[in-house]
Amino acid sequence: MTGSPANVRSIESLREFRAALAVFQRRAEEAVTTLSLELRKAIDWIEQDRARYWPNEVKRASDRLVEARSNLERCRTTTRPEDRPSCMVEQKALERAKARLRYCEEKVRTVRHWRIALLHEAREFEGRLATTRDQAETDVPRSLAALERIVESLERYLAIPELSDTAREPPPAPRAAATDPAEAARADAPRGMGTRPEATGKE
Repeated sequence: MTGSPANVRSIESLREFRAALAVFQRRAEEAVTTLSLELRKAIDWIEQDRARYWPNEVKRASDRLVEARSNLERCRTTTRPEDRPSCMVEQKALERAKARLRYCEEKVRTVRHWRIALLHEAREFEGRLATTRDQAETDVPRSLAALERIVESLERYLAIPELSDTAREPPPAPRAAATDPAEAARADAPRGMGTRPEATGKE
């Protein structure tokens, strides 16, 4: 019984898959790098920019509140009652200064809260990014190398010429040696010639 040749038709598909996997590796590494940079920017914005900006705004708002109170007090302490203005402008300025101070103080508390939350989430996210980075830098290259070896092995296999059906047939078994001397002599004699019969009487 002769075996059928292997039906290998997917080498090109393996090459295409390997190329796509290489593209995935490059894009995954680029995405991890981009996400790491963006995460760092967000943390710096909270920790450096906002964490400094709003306390400074609280100080400025406090100074404006002190100034607004002083202006209102001067308005109310005019020496002549008949010349005393309504002080409505100064009163509104004081209310705006109070509102601004409350707003800035609330922002300071908000930044403090979200800074803690962001750092917690960032640590978890960085752990996931590290896993993805390891896969892109370690697992994917191993898969690419394995695919390359598979393709090379298949190409070497296909380069071997196929044997014909006749070549696949086993060689004939050797002829058994004759045990009878007369039979052996007949087998060794040329075709058309037999052994001379023995004499049975006198000449």
